[in-house]
Amino acid sequence: MNFVTFTLLLFSATVGAQKPCDQYTTTITALERSTCILRKTTEYEDAFFGSNGTRCRSTLKVTSNCSCTEGMNPATKRYCAHSITYTKDENAVNVTLGYCNKGHCSIKDIEAYWEVDVRPPEVAERLKAYPRPSCLAPSINVSPELTAAAGCEYFCYKGFSKDIDDGRPCVMEWYSASITGEPVVTLTGTCFQGICRHSASTWNVVKGLCHDSERFSKYGDIVESCKYRCPDDTHRNRPYGLTCLIRKTRVTKRNVVGICNEGSCAEIREDDPCAMKYYNKNTVPQRVSKSCLCHGTPVANGTLCALAYSFGFEGYMLQRVGACYGGICQERPPERPPAQKFKKRECKVEDVQVTPELVVAGGCRATCRRYETEDRPNGTLCFRHYTRDSFGYFNKNRRTYHIGECEAGKCRYSTNSFLIKL
Repeated sequence: MNFVTFTLLLFSATVGAQKPCDQYTTTITALERSTCILRKTTEYEDAFFGSNGTRCRSTLKVTSNCSCTEGMNPATKRYCAHSITYTKDENAVNVTLGYCNKGHCSIKDIEAYWEVDVRPPEVAERLKAYPRPSCLAPSINVSPELTAAAGCEYFCYKGFSKDIDDGRPCVMEWYSASITGEPVVTLTGTCFQGICRHSASTWNVVKGLCHDSERFSKYGDIVESCKYRCPDDTHRNRPYGLTCLIRKTRVTKRNVVGICNEGSCAEIREDDPCAMKYYNKNTVPQRVSKSCLCHGTPVANGTLCALAYSFGFEGYMLQRVGACYGGICQERPPERPPAQKFKKRECKVEDVQVTPELVVAGGCRATCRRYETEDRPNGTLCFRHYTRDSFGYFNKNRRTYHIGECEAGKCRYSTNSFLIKL
């Protein structure tokens, strides 16, 4: 009985510790489009940043009910939410700030507006302002590798729409399949200012960076050289571990393969996966793990492994080298656009994995908060457009991907442009 009494007293003390007016108060964080409300700085800050004595606040406690004063010091200046309006960002609202004065929220002595993220549930509940549903951009599956926008507009809450302006693929030409009636896309364009434009409208050959376009355009072929040529006629080494051709067998003309190592095609030998724990690139010949498990334990991710064999007159021969990931021998990770640190907030990019070894930018702009855009780095390989041959059982290449390079936010033809036919 004493234990129950103690528990009830403890609960009562906990509830009592929370002031009655706290249920109307929340802490909001200012986004970039907010009025600067000054705060006092420390001597340390003044010493390093100048003795102006003030800095902008990043957070602020506000109340939604100025009439609640129980437990509050009457002399305390309290900020309040005078009015709330929605912004172009469906996750943010604009709060007009005021001071509590005689039970009301007054804006007589203050002119301040804060843009506030209302995705945190507590903030949304206290302000009674909730995130709106995200805008949608309908899309169509063009091929196993590609999805394109069905029109270059976002459809938003309450029937509003916004233009898509990030250069993502969009459907230009299509026909209905004779049996299923589903759309078959034969040509794509790019979205700019809400219009699906043909890639020829961005025709402007630019001097591109150095990319291994020859290897990417011949996906599935084993490279015969471990160097590739750049537009300026210089040569660069292909990645370490890439499968390369050493020679053909005399009788059956089967491939004898190696791996690229510092610009040369090095011979390889298969080794026990447990021995691959102590690996050295300088070992001759280069070692390749027979599997990716050592007594049931996965070997280190990235360990070179035997991916594919062929059988013939000379017996089983290794034909392709992969890399271990999670105990499974897989294709090498694809080449992909470089990581980018955006100046704007919450930027998202569209990428297209054209082949297992190549990912390109789906558009040369990122879409950020408020559906603003920011250019991706110049020289990034990008998807220009897609074409599909007319239906025919004897067509060898039915899907063609046209690859260009980003320049000033648009995907343009360059000295590195190439086609990938699948």
